[in-house]
Amino acid sequence: MFFYEVGYGSPEDSHRIMLMHATERFTQKQFDEIVTECFARIYVKLKKESIKHYESMDKKEREHRDSHVRVSDIIYDKEFRDSFKDFGFIIPEITRSKSFFGWVAVEEYEEGWDSYTDDEDKAFLKNIVEMTKGEVAQR
Repeated sequence: MFFYEVGYGSPEDSHRIMLMHATERFTQKQFDEIVTECFARIYVKLKKESIKHYESMDKKEREHRDSHVRVSDIIYDKEFRDSFKDFGFIIPEITRSKSFFGWVAVEEYEEGWDSYTDDEDKAFLKNIVEMTKGEVAQR
């Protein structure tokens, strides 16, 4: 079993798609070619939809919009992920996952961000701080 990943990242957001292939160990060049083909397919689909939607807007709406397709639009599109199946990839089903708001400082879990309201995350981070007292200097 061989594992692959495709995604994007930005300071505000990121998204990755995990892919598996049972038999093929693709070179980076081969994998890039597959990603390019899948990306192009979805870009064409989304661009056509975007242009159609943009053209249906009145002039005032168009002032604040464009018909561009962002990389994130493609990566988040379910058909993009599914298009890898045409190349024999398997999309693994994630059994468990844990993610956090990444900008809050661990030791400032209670007061770090006014808009940070995830109590489960706060409890997890509080537990980390409590577990590591004595091992790390807290300021």
